[in-house]
Amino acid sequence: MSSISSTEGLYFPTKIPSLKRALGASLCAAMLMGLASCASTPQTTTPPPPPTQPVVQEPVNPYLIKATNKLTPPHMAGRKLVRVALLAPFSSDNPAIRNEAQTLQSAAELALFEHGDASMLLIPKDSGDTPESAREAAVDALRSGADFILGPLFASGVTAIAPYARANDVPMFSFSTDTSEAGRDIYVLTFLPEDEARQIVRYAAEQGVK
Repeated sequence: MSSISSTEGLYFPTKIPSLKRALGASLCAAMLMGLASCASTPQTTTPPPPPTQPVVQEPVNPYLIKATNKLTPPHMAGRKLVRVALLAPFSSDNPAIRNEAQTLQSAAELALFEHGDASMLLIPKDSGDTPESAREAAVDALRSGADFILGPLFASGVTAIAPYARANDVPMFSFSTDTSEAGRDIYVLTFLPEDEARQIVRYAAEQGVK
């Protein structure tokens, strides 16, 4: 046992280390009890944010062309124009086809002069001899603000351009005799071989030819 000494009526333990050990043990016990109580107490957490809705992107139509460079001649500024694109093979390697293209342009200019008004604008575009060149001419015409398309001359060009005309709601009047793309804003401005053959056979039958 530890001895107790007294001074002027006050008593205190004489073995201080034993007292320190007792106090340390008490503090450790209190800390362990506190940790145990903290571990048993449920922790409050912030709820996770609601899941974000995925952004649904509309499919892009590759045939849709914006009229980013509407053609307006200076003398026609301020008017509400009707732009008519003429797609013809002006640069064809075949002289006869180049001549046909010039004839088509002359006929279109004459028609606009006689029946058009001050709001109509003819935009000639070289469609070349290939579907690729015809497609480039059509895209250029649509960017120039074409409201109608006259041409092209070849069936392969009509097939290449038809999706662009339909996607942009631009009526197209082709000069080809191929009717496979006819319908849904695609028209054929020519004499069809089957109609010519039918007329010839009918006339021959009326004349008694067998």
